[in-house]
Amino acid sequence: MLLSKSTVMRFGQGGGMKRSNAATERLFKNAGIEAGMRVLELGCGPGEVTEVLSELIGASEQVLAIDRSNEMLAIAQDRFRESGIRNVRFTLRGPQRRP
Repeated sequence: MLLSKSTVMRFGQGGGMKRSNAATERLFKNAGIEAGMRVLELGCGPGEVTEVLSELIGASEQVLAIDRSNEMLAIAQDRFRESGIRNVRFTLRGPQRRP
């Protein structure tokens, strides 16, 4: 089940329920994600983790964030447009079947 855009906006973007991403940031730092890297994120959803990655790698590099939901990508793109973050590229991709 996919969440509605209004639900995601309310809970994931300033609706008083925004959670801390400190544990996610710590995990990525321990995994070696750092400034100057390019990162691929599969299943980016509304972009909450994408934001953490974007901050860790710095403005001069890029996160390629992929999701299979147009709705989630639209939410993420709106979120990043409003925040002014420019080092993320969003792409729509779904599961591929092999012949």
